Amino acid sequence: MPAIGPTATLTLWVAGALLIYLECIRPGWVLPGAAGSVFVLLATARLANLGIHAPALAIAAAGAALLLAEAVFRWPGIPGAAGAVVLAFALTRLTPERPIAWLAAIPLAVLFSAVTVILASLAWQGYWAKRLG
Repeated sequence: MPAIGPTATLTLWVAGALLIYLECIRPGWVLPGAAGSVFVLLATARLANLGIHAPALAIAAAGAALLLAEAVFRWPGIPGAAGAVVLAFALTRLTPERPIAWLAAIPLAVLFSAVTVILASLAWQGYWAKRLG
């Protein structure tokens, strides 16, 4: 049986993260959170077996910081777009021997970035509404 490639592994990881997000939005559904956790754990283990390029993780962390800056400071889309580009670049460099295809990394990074920024912005607004109100 052939092993799952890095592009499919990344797709599985993003799908798992989005399922976990769904569980956070609709708590009590259990199945999306459980399935998402299994997907993320399996994909992370597979990526670890493929060998993760450490500088790519640092670049991905910088992309995540830009996404959080977009959510917290509500700048008009610039950090979020930059975060998606940085994240897509990091994803293509994640596994040094078998690179992840650009055609998969870009839409996955954009989808993951958009959902992350939207949900983080809503959470930040809710935090301050509860604290001030």
